Amino acid sequence: MEIHMIKHLVSKHFLDIALGMYTYTYPEASDMEIEVSIPRSYGFMVYEIVNGIGLDVLSRDYGSVDLCHNKYIYVVKKINVDSYTLCRLLKKRLRCRSSEILGLKDTEAVAHQIVILYGCRAPVKELRLEMKERYIEAFLWQCDTEVIHNGNKFMIKLSVDPDNVNVIMDRLDVVKKYGGRFLNFFGYQRFGSRRPITHMLGKLLVKKNWDLFIEILCKYSFSTQYLVANKRGYTFCNLRYRYEDPLTFIKKAIPRDYLRLFIEAYQSYLFNVVLSKLWIEMLSNRSIENTLSVMNSTYRYMPIVGSRINIQQPGIKEVAEEVLDVEGIEPKDFILKELGIESRGDFRESIAYARDICVDSERNEIKISFILDRGSYASIFIREIVRSNPLLVT
Repeated sequence: MEIHMIKHLVSKHFLDIALGMYTYTYPEASDMEIEVSIPRSYGFMVYEIVNGIGLDVLSRDYGSVDLCHNKYIYVVKKINVDSYTLCRLLKKRLRCRSSEILGLKDTEAVAHQIVILYGCRAPVKELRLEMKERYIEAFLWQCDTEVIHNGNKFMIKLSVDPDNVNVIMDRLDVVKKYGGRFLNFFGYQRFGSRRPITHMLGKLLVKKNWDLFIEILCKYSFSTQYLVANKRGYTFCNLRYRYEDPLTFIKKAIPRDYLRLFIEAYQSYLFNVVLSKLWIEMLSNRSIENTLSVMNSTYRYMPIVGSRINIQQPGIKEVAEEVLDVEGIEPKDFILKELGIESRGDFRESIAYARDICVDSERNEIKISFILDRGSYASIFIREIVRSNPLLVT
């Protein structure tokens, strides 16, 4: 591919670069800068697809509380509530021992998702919670059965200048031309909703820089979901001076689930960087059709770096080693004995597929609906066709 085409691949936006998303998928799409926004919350709606059923078509045929022995499966609609707070509120209200969700959902979206609760002492058929701008509505769907998360259906509204509607439609046609395929980056939500620095915190944990980790966490925390208040109203950052050293504070005051989240965000960043570099390298001497074919056959699954991942595949191996060398880390660094945490790594599909794409355009608005497999991000699909400042659409 010629140099002037490569430049159409590269993102100009700082946030994309900071999160390892250096590139877009298609060089032939126009890189014209336009302003697009998504009116929140109702401009971004997501419905989980569970056991082959979309929650958008699920009838309210309530399960019976009396038939549940230990496992209560609720269908929940949430608005302006992060997934961790959602679980905490439902556990408290229904007096449950533990909870589980099938996937994290955007805080500032209207999300319909499954919440599984265990050992509830005060279960109900349905409930509604309203707290200022936050809203939760739930009803009991099933009891004590297996739940398989197949994917998610999205319905998104883009507000755009009438003169630029055709630009978006043309970019969408490019993606549809290649079967709705796009680079399967970890999306913006993975790194924090307002100040996306979870991956930076994860890197500091992996490098065992405890002091700087605490400084950034407590000084630049971007969401109250990472500053959990105790019964007296203090966040754990307020309590850090009570501990003899930074490591003791991290071990005793910060929930281990949050520490894992930070480390996993860093692993996600590394995945994004490796995928970006591999994609640009492959397109430098191949057509887009050939590159997609090679990705689907040879590089369908790419490594998420961790302690148990030994990267040997030619092509990926060289790129990953270069990235790790720049970062100054090795796979064994993801074993944090001090915290009792080991992030083993995994594999993730390199290419995502948007299916059942439906579009309705008006004078200054475009409505898009599509289905993604579990683990793929709607914000990344929207990024491909918008190519504008991500802060306007996340």
